[in-house]
Amino acid sequence: MRISSKRIFIMPTAAIPDCIAAGKADVMITETVEAAFYTRQVPALAAPLLAHPFTREAFCIVMSRKRADMVRVVNLVLADFRARGILQGMAKRYFDY
Repeated sequence: MRISSKRIFIMPTAAIPDCIAAGKADVMITETVEAAFYTRQVPALAAPLLAHPFTREAFCIVMSRKRADMVRVVNLVLADFRARGILQGMAKRYFDY
């Protein structure tokens, strides 16, 4: 069996799930939270690795280097949320995984 491939990049990223549902694209490789969001928004999509992803990524927040005060506060809040299980609870509540 011969498999051919062609990479297609679509901007904005939010257009990709609809392209997959319409048969214009085959696969979207994305982060776990985004996959959960899109599979809830577009019932025609499946995310077979959602429950057991092949990576465990941490999300990232981009801020100005000039805002060290904000970076410190965000890091403290995220550490607190991780320690109390709030991030995991949010993923379960809003993304059902």
